[in-house]
Amino acid sequence: MVFAFACCGGGAATAQTATATDQLTVADLIGSAVSLSNQSYPEVESAIQRFMNRDVAGAREYLEAAATKYPQLPPVDVTLAKMYYRYRNPQGARVLLERAVVDHPDDPEALLLLGERAFASGLTSEAFAVLTFVDPIIEKFTGSDKRKQNFQVRSLAGKAAVHERRRQWDQALTLLQRWVELDPDSAPARYRLGNSLFFSNKIAEAFEQFREARDIDPKMNHPYIALGQLFSQKDDPERARKAYERAYEEDGANERTALAYATWLIKEDDLEKAKEVAVSLRGRSPDSVQALTLEGVVARLQ
Repeated sequence: MVFAFACCGGGAATAQTATATDQLTVADLIGSAVSLSNQSYPEVESAIQRFMNRDVAGAREYLEAAATKYPQLPPVDVTLAKMYYRYRNPQGARVLLERAVVDHPDDPEALLLLGERAFASGLTSEAFAVLTFVDPIIEKFTGSDKRKQNFQVRSLAGKAAVHERRRQWDQALTLLQRWVELDPDSAPARYRLGNSLFFSNKIAEAFEQFREARDIDPKMNHPYIALGQLFSQKDDPERARKAYERAYEEDGANERTALAYATWLIKEDDLEKAKEVAVSLRGRSPDSVQALTLEGVVARLQ
């Protein structure tokens, strides 16, 4: 169940619906600020439990105790706002973030969250304005190095997303390259850089970034699947087909690769080949729900 809280003035709240799939963790709230490998944060754990029990005042008390004990943590209102966002109360979160902007003008996270939410809501220009405004605050930030790097990455990623949405590939490339330089082990950074390189007609360089992304995170798409999807977006079915076929030839035993190829084949109305891929996938993964579903979809279409 999902908890939905309504913020009332001084922090009182009412709970409405709930689901266990949205359980908060300590890593969700403070993982970008501190290392969790050799340190426990029982106050934050207790705050989560109080919040889950609809005791927002109690959660705040524990977060305030944690902030006093661990000064590298985000401001209390920022952490509490993340809880509100998780449990589907953006209005309550915004009240807290607006207060954090005033009470903690040297901490950029509240503004970053506001900018990110604006972008997610389709307010592209507003998001870009906030993310640009926050940059000098990030540069002057004197808190933990881990938080500062997280802020820098989020600012670059957010502004790049604005340019990607606007299809301003040169501007996006500049920001994504800086993100990769700052965090070379980020698979999402390299994947997004690959996308921008592709739309800048630098296909070989794009492929290399997709390959690097998958080396970092094997759950990422095969590089040729990435190219196939992008060629499809450019309405170039022949090059898309070659890319998908190459991916399947190299990595057909991978369920994600086979599913992506079969899905493309279905969209292209090549049901015989899609059936061949589906049957092969079911043979290798007889207990896979996705493989069974794929085979059923193809059969129904035929």
